[in-house]
Amino acid sequence: MPRITGPFTRHAGHPLVAALGQGLSARLAARLLELDLSLRRMQELVHGIEADQGLQLPPASGTGLAVVEAARGRLAHRLELENGKVTRYQILAPTEWNFHPQGALPQGLLGQPAGDDALQRVRHLIAALDPCVACKIEVA
Repeated sequence: MPRITGPFTRHAGHPLVAALGQGLSARLAARLLELDLSLRRMQELVHGIEADQGLQLPPASGTGLAVVEAARGRLAHRLELENGKVTRYQILAPTEWNFHPQGALPQGLLGQPAGDDALQRVRHLIAALDPCVACKIEVA
């Protein structure tokens, strides 16, 4: 079962997001809240930055894993090194969580009424989840 990930998950407890419920408005409000918080954090981080002197590492072997809460949700990178060369690389992106058959998109669509504005609501939900790739909606 995929995890629900992204700004909505990170800010579900915020009073504005919580007041808007689980739908599209709440997801868009969470994205705006995330944008505001990110800009404030970047301003804090910019102070005291010095030029990078570079980092030289000896050839190594092993496995590395990095997981970060990125703009669109949880992002994971895993790699394996042998003598300083990458032998395996894997990525698990937020799109894979959110657009999984049991992910946030299907969950957001289930129970929604059909009607003249259904296609527009689907477009808005997809935009709120931000697949980060081009997509096309077809109604059959």
